[in-house]
Amino acid sequence: FLITAIAVIGIGDSTLDVFSLIEDPNSRRAQAAMDRLGVWCEGLDDDYKIIEVRGDKLDASRQYTQPEIYSLLSPGNNDSRQSSSPGKGTVDNSGTGNNSEATFLNEYRAFIIENPGVSEISYWLIKMPRDAIDLEYSVRVTSDSRNAVYLWLFAAVSITLFTTNCILLSLYLSKRIRKPLQTISQGMQQIKDGEPNVVLDFNAQMEFVGIKDSFNFMSQQLESEKQARQLSEQRKNLLLLDLSHDIKTPITTITAYAQALGEGLVEEPKHQQYLQTISAKAVRVNELTDDLFTMLSMENPDNPIQVELIDIIELVRVACAAFYDEILEHGLALTLNLAEDTLLIDADKKLLARALENLISNAIKYNITGQAIEVTVTSSVDQLQIIIADDGELIAADQRDRVFDAFTRGDSARSSAEGSGLGLAIAKTIVEKHGGSINYSASDHRNCFTITLKL
Repeated sequence: FLITAIAVIGIGDSTLDVFSLIEDPNSRRAQAAMDRLGVWCEGLDDDYKIIEVRGDKLDASRQYTQPEIYSLLSPGNNDSRQSSSPGKGTVDNSGTGNNSEATFLNEYRAFIIENPGVSEISYWLIKMPRDAIDLEYSVRVTSDSRNAVYLWLFAAVSITLFTTNCILLSLYLSKRIRKPLQTISQGMQQIKDGEPNVVLDFNAQMEFVGIKDSFNFMSQQLESEKQARQLSEQRKNLLLLDLSHDIKTPITTITAYAQALGEGLVEEPKHQQYLQTISAKAVRVNELTDDLFTMLSMENPDNPIQVELIDIIELVRVACAAFYDEILEHGLALTLNLAEDTLLIDADKKLLARALENLISNAIKYNITGQAIEVTVTSSVDQLQIIIADDGELIAADQRDRVFDAFTRGDSARSSAEGSGLGLAIAKTIVEKHGGSINYSASDHRNCFTITLKL
């Protein structure tokens, strides 16, 4: 806001005379003022030596020191001459050094101005008695028509300026504050209505820019979470669809065989064969449902893992020993590359063993063309790796990116009717639940599944 004040300064004729002296000591008007006020002017050089005098000089000074100049310019400081140290142009003025002269000097007030001319005079010192001039400042309102016009003009200008300032401030606030707030409000309403990819874009002050960036970040996070939920929902739906398809076949077999046995349609010698088939299919259904339960429970964030300090070397050794007979039945050779020392890690022993069993079982089931399985454990300062490799036919390149998806099975030599199609997906979920990672690579004509965990 523009704050305006006007003061009418009332000054007497003597004051105008002093102003004329200060303006130009050489003018006729200045000479007349000197005569009326008892004032005289002294022309000084750079060393404050008096070169020229105009008017009736009432003292005997011919040269000044800096303290004397300060005393004249700062009335009432009677000790300035004694306390100040000499500076440029200061000389010992014996003509003005007595007490009577000092008293005489202090009875005067003075003004000093620089002389813009080219003469030897550098300054004009105007000296006058202290009671020669009194300045009074007052606000005076009269009935003079000119003052009334000025006052009305001032009032009109002030009102105009105030109104203009208000309008400009309103426009400023509208542009800088109201519009950004409206844009932010609209964006929030769009998110509330479920619109995707809501992004704010406007120019404003830094405070609103920070709010805009935070809003856009929040919008992106909400959109990412929404897409993740949709993907998870689609994945679960596909999981249930594939599971129902895989369960349908063994249940159909169980139903048909049980019905045939119940109606006496099966001859006595084949009863045992039918019962064994029914049992095998029941085991298959149990495996499918158990794998599905494990996977869904692992994906549930409210289902934490039971962490304890375990020896990973011993865990791998026990898991491999459990499959030793099955490995021999398939005509495969098992090689273990394990450290002799213990390697401790915080993990859920049961779940991590399940992940290892799934990877070893996968290597046995799908290694139709190979002859060997190799399990290696390596460690560094901050992590360990468990590598399970087989020399069977490599997984097709177009299937490697989705090998850990649920119900994904290899084709060609690695195809098999066995397994639920959830083994690798479960292993991946368990490892990620431990803050680790699992990946597939084809190295040295071998299929390598690598688990990486932090120590």
